[in-house]
Amino acid sequence: MKKFLPKLKNNTSGFTLIELMVVVTIIAFLSVIGVAAFSNAQKQARDGRRRADIDAIATAMESNRTGAPGSETYPTYGPSIFANNQQPFDPVDTAKSGNAIAYGGNSYQYVVTVNASDPKFIACARLEKGNGNSSSETSIVTTGTLNFYCRAAQQ
Repeated sequence: MKKFLPKLKNNTSGFTLIELMVVVTIIAFLSVIGVAAFSNAQKQARDGRRRADIDAIATAMESNRTGAPGSETYPTYGPSIFANNQQPFDPVDTAKSGNAIAYGGNSYQYVVTVNASDPKFIACARLEKGNGNSSSETSIVTTGTLNFYCRAAQQ
């Protein structure tokens, strides 16, 4: 047994515990940075889809407007105003319910309001990263924190 011990003692191949701990620490640090970047990319992608959906909703509402200029009426928001009868839903609404979905401390859904007395509509969505054009989901208010993206009637 003694003749094997000197070989082990003189064997310098392999890594020390300190070297292994440094490598694990670097990998953990890079993982944290990667997760944060991935989370931001997901938020930006969902916000991009929300903007595109609100633009599609506004286009569908304008396309289905009836009546002469000055006395036009807008349709009730629903699947029937879209060419394929499929209305867009917020990206976090995986059940496609159209109801407000609590996610990340906020509530997300597409809000479309049609004013019958003054034929106008407004379609809004809350953004996760901000950078919207409104601070309210019921009107285009450009003061304060702009957490909503809205489109209103063009007429």
